[in-house]
Amino acid sequence: MKNVKMLLTAALLAVGMSASAQFTNASSRSNGFSGGPVPGYKGFFEAGYTVGLGDYGADRIAIASTTHGYQINPHIFVGGGVAVNYFSDDELWNLPIFANVRYTILDNKISPFVDGKVGYAALDANGFYLNSSVGCRFGLSDYFALTASMGYEVLIAEYYNYYRGTSRDNCGGLTFRVGIEF
Repeated sequence: MKNVKMLLTAALLAVGMSASAQFTNASSRSNGFSGGPVPGYKGFFEAGYTVGLGDYGADRIAIASTTHGYQINPHIFVGGGVAVNYFSDDELWNLPIFANVRYTILDNKISPFVDGKVGYAALDANGFYLNSSVGCRFGLSDYFALTASMGYEVLIAEYYNYYRGTSRDNCGGLTFRVGIEF
């Protein structure tokens, strides 16, 4: 099982780092580089940490998260993604698979955004997954930006703990993430 988890983690990292296809043309913008998101294909790669605050406050490392979809206009992105999380205290893994909507408030180089992910988490801690966050986007070019965000993650998970047996709890927590947008 550990080999499968490591293989999934490696595959997720490879997909996130190798996806660089761009389906839009920067010259279609009338004002040149404004720093805001360009309509067309968009991908995100994020990593971070969650401080456990739910019924069962389990801290976890967001080893990798990748999202791919379409930037409809400079403000609205819709897509889907997958993440790999590791609960270090309990040595549990989960694999959230989610739909993602992001609203970038300004069409500028530096802009706040709100982000929502909803889906299902599989593997050791499985169940309903919801992550809402606010953050800031730092545009470096028409096709590349850095992001930083914080939010709250709800994970209504069923899992096995050596001391407690099988449990179903809200394993939610406060999330901190950094990432790249391409």
